[in-house]
Amino acid sequence: GWNIYRLVVPSTGGTVFPSSNQLYSQLVWDSLSADSYLTTVPIETNSWNDLSNRDEGECVSYAIAPVDRQGVIHFEKANVTTDENGDGTFVCGDNIPPDSLVIQLTHSWEFTNSSDCFKIENDWSLCYKVDLSWTWPEHESEGNVTWNLYRIEQKPSNLDISLISPISSNIEAVPQETANYTEYGWEDNGIRPERTYYYILAPIDWVGNEKSIIGYPSQNVERVEIDDDWWSYYQHLIPVPPEPEDPPLNNEWLGNVSESLEQDEFKIAGVVVLFTICLSFIMLPLIIKKRKRLKRVVDARNRQKMTDFMADEFDDFFD
Repeated sequence: GWNIYRLVVPSTGGTVFPSSNQLYSQLVWDSLSADSYLTTVPIETNSWNDLSNRDEGECVSYAIAPVDRQGVIHFEKANVTTDENGDGTFVCGDNIPPDSLVIQLTHSWEFTNSSDCFKIENDWSLCYKVDLSWTWPEHESEGNVTWNLYRIEQKPSNLDISLISPISSNIEAVPQETANYTEYGWEDNGIRPERTYYYILAPIDWVGNEKSIIGYPSQNVERVEIDDDWWSYYQHLIPVPPEPEDPPLNNEWLGNVSESLEQDEFKIAGVVVLFTICLSFIMLPLIIKKRKRLKRVVDARNRQKMTDFMADEFDDFFD
């Protein structure tokens, strides 16, 4: 089998496993392998993935040494991480997501008006589709970039999409070529009218780092607002409003009065006016009668005063 060893060193440099180009020393190998053993894999194994996470600034040096049936490790035949000259070195982890931006991400949408689509669930809201198109940018110098496509319904503002499932994953990019994606309403979790969607293209570098913090606006984000377009095809189903009826006696004023008679405010005002008129008919004769009586009393008092005055004058004359 094979024993696998790993030394963690800072990016500024440190002790690494020596290669076959360098002088072999069993003491050096015994010291380096004492605390660096990871696992043993079968002899037929031709690949192995280190799933541990490395912090920024941490690098590693690997060694793979054969082990015979007696359990003897042959470090003199070990393969190690080397540079272009074949000397032992280290490799540094990359946890920085790529900054690649697609070119001219655009969209179009339409109501398909397809009877076959309608028959799926007897629902016209399923019969919409969205077409996205864009042009791929160049790959990064360290390696190729793949992409995940996401769709969300909230405006992304430094949104972390790492826990969201993409609607299309690991899309291979060919630089400067145009790509397309179409989504239909009848698909599982498909699009619907009167909704606003945000489509996000997230780049992934060759070591698996994905740009997961997304903001809007961005060249990698496209806002799609889908209106209810069903009525555009079925205007004939909208009922025609009836012709207005002629007003009573073909007179608009009488028509307004007739309509007003149906309003509670108008009815209350009419009752008040009628009550006021009736009260006037009752009270007016009483007021007139009372006025005549008062006038007779006043006239009688005036005559009595005149009589008493004349009597006093005669008495003064004869005295």
